[in-house]
Amino acid sequence: MPLPEKAEATKVAQSLVNRAAPTKVSPLLIDASGFTAGQRITVAAGGFGAASHNVLFVLNGPGGRTQRLVTADHGVAVGLVTLPSHLQHGRWTLGVEDLSQLQIHAGQAPAGTVSLALAVFTA
Repeated sequence: MPLPEKAEATKVAQSLVNRAAPTKVSPLLIDASGFTAGQRITVAAGGFGAASHNVLFVLNGPGGRTQRLVTADHGVAVGLVTLPSHLQHGRWTLGVEDLSQLQIHAGQAPAGTVSLALAVFTA
């Protein structure tokens, strides 16, 4: 699924990532050609650090936000996402956020980069 244009991708990334840090955005790999209520979608994101660590899957859209931790291994995170059974019309965002390259120290601005694999779709 292609990324939105750069300005929109930046805006969407800022709405998903809860850290004021540089964010590297890449496309999210999805096995669906369309999106319907209750549909189960296999999602994959890569380019993360090789060591095993948690990443955050986020589904954000009209009426709410859902998030779950998933383990990334060998730089890849894969998960099965079930869309809400009452999928409201509007723009939805599905992202996989990796904070493993971000260093946070009390009283200082974060150092490093957030990695975000992103897909935007309309229901």
